[in-house]
Amino acid sequence: MINDPAQEQSVQPAFNLGQLSQWPQLLLLTFIHFSIDSYMGMIPALMPGIIAHFGITVIQSVSLIIIPSLLVNIVQLAVGHTRAGKNFPLFIYIGGVLTICGGAINFAPVGDAAFFWLMLLFCLSAVGVGLTHPECFRAVHGLDRIIPEASTATFMIGGQFGYGLGAWLTAFLVVKMGFAGLWLMSLAVVIMLILTVLLRIQLPVESQAKVKTDSSEHTGQTLSFWPIWLMVLPAAVTCSVFLSLLPQRLSEMGFPLDFGGYCHWMFMGGSVAGLIFWSALTRKVNTVLCMTLAFAIGTPILFAYMFFMQYELSAWLLVFSGGCLMAPFTLLVKEARFAQGFNLGGRMALAAGGTWLVSNLAFFGISYAFKRFSTEAMLIKYGIDYSWTASLLSAIIGLWIWKKHCNLAFWRI
Repeated sequence: MINDPAQEQSVQPAFNLGQLSQWPQLLLLTFIHFSIDSYMGMIPALMPGIIAHFGITVIQSVSLIIIPSLLVNIVQLAVGHTRAGKNFPLFIYIGGVLTICGGAINFAPVGDAAFFWLMLLFCLSAVGVGLTHPECFRAVHGLDRIIPEASTATFMIGGQFGYGLGAWLTAFLVVKMGFAGLWLMSLAVVIMLILTVLLRIQLPVESQAKVKTDSSEHTGQTLSFWPIWLMVLPAAVTCSVFLSLLPQRLSEMGFPLDFGGYCHWMFMGGSVAGLIFWSALTRKVNTVLCMTLAFAIGTPILFAYMFFMQYELSAWLLVFSGGCLMAPFTLLVKEARFAQGFNLGGRMALAAGGTWLVSNLAFFGISYAFKRFSTEAMLIKYGIDYSWTASLLSAIIGLWIWKKHCNLAFWRI
């Protein structure tokens, strides 16, 4: 992809520390991304234990997974454009404090009121995560002495590690110490807030001058954003349904709680390796084709996992399926920069948050529709067994886009 100077925004450097390397600040922002995303990854991983301890229903458990996830994306879309003229990272501090609420579920009462209190605590945590993300992104954008590709990739990997590894760690803590063990997660948040002060994290202030955000002068060949965005939506449904229900399905099969967190981590850990591989491949192969190939390869691997998931070693299949099915979402963010249609800010918001917002809404609707025609137990079984069909649709749509725009170059020169 050829960079367009017209699309680069003029910003004040986020840090003014002379010749000091900005890598400590980037590593801190990556650690913040890891810490806050671990609170969202833990919700589906802990759900079998939450159901058993608090006595909530499966449909209520689905609501506890989906609604906080929706709230994260809604808050990001709502506040992402605000405070453009401020350089103090206020939302990182407020968001960090609110995020800790997700680890306070040991205070929720057992009984009829459990669902209300769990929802309240998870939603407060989700608001914190949603507030923190945009300002972390802005701070990373202001690291002007680090190659943008390196800073963005490092920061994104932190979030994926947090969502995956956090699920495993929190499940392990609950197995060893009960739900009170989740308070140990707050230590990471306290450390990140202290380091944010010590390393003087600041936000870049955007220039008041208007910036050209369309791709009309981009010298490379571009596609409309909308078909590419629609291509990834079915696969987003696959990942949302699969990751949300997998720990509960494994628990039904007799596996311990921490094994569900481990499998969650294997999928997300594989996504990090996949992100590196597919991003490197896009330097030589057209991005749309890479996304199509990733869906086409990852879908049958996920399908194979359904047949062998009763064996512990089958968890390694999740590494390869996660590496293929999650990478295209990062590639979408990259492609949205020069795609045609809408404006730059709108495309980035839809690519980063809108994709998961729509997929979670779809999952929410499917769950409640399924309840009317079947049992809650069957929702978990069918959700896992047939979630792969949606990502197959993404591969088919990608192939259609490729055929329709056959003048796209296969190899990048």
